[in-house]
Amino acid sequence: MEVAEAQVAILSLLGQVSPGVLPKVIQWLKTSSEIEELTTSNADVLLHNIADDLRNCLPVEAMVISEKQAQENGYVYSSASKLQGIEINAEFCELQEKIITKYHFSDRIQVNHSDICSQKTLLHQADVVVLNNVFEYFLSKEEQIKAWIFMYENLRKKGCLVVTVPSLEESFSKLQINMQLSQWLEEIELDTDIFLGPEMDQEALSDIHLYRVL
Repeated sequence: MEVAEAQVAILSLLGQVSPGVLPKVIQWLKTSSEIEELTTSNADVLLHNIADDLRNCLPVEAMVISEKQAQENGYVYSSASKLQGIEINAEFCELQEKIITKYHFSDRIQVNHSDICSQKTLLHQADVVVLNNVFEYFLSKEEQIKAWIFMYENLRKKGCLVVTVPSLEESFSKLQINMQLSQWLEEIELDTDIFLGPEMDQEALSDIHLYRVL
């Protein structure tokens, strides 16, 4: 069955569902693990292999974080021509380089062992910036404040999307940074009710926030 035929068949079937039940059926289609099992792709298999490699390389306390990073790998699910990472920790940088080499990602991915505060040009040009607990593990409070001020001053490309964990409001409140977020970014509401697989942590998903540079 081709795509167009499948779409017609599904719409026809949904048309036979009573209006009171239809919302529940649609919600089931969005969240069912049975549907998820039908859509497992080569990309999913590849990411699980990456996660296995990371488990073998990292200490136990780092596994959860590394698994999320593997699942969100932009190379597999993004059509971006260039994916560039900034990693201040030398050991993590070396690990990422091993993964990039093993899975032949070097045509689109580059990881720089560097401090974000030395990457003004990169921030000026970026279309999407992903910040996952990015400063708190390796920087002192004073260094974190400095890094955020640098981001505020240089991440100014209109329409650039910024993905953060946790929210910027939470990060700033912990550091007591008095910054007018509403004059810099607008938050875009995410649908956290979607089903991303049986291993997905819904609480972790709710920690992801999306912003657009004004």
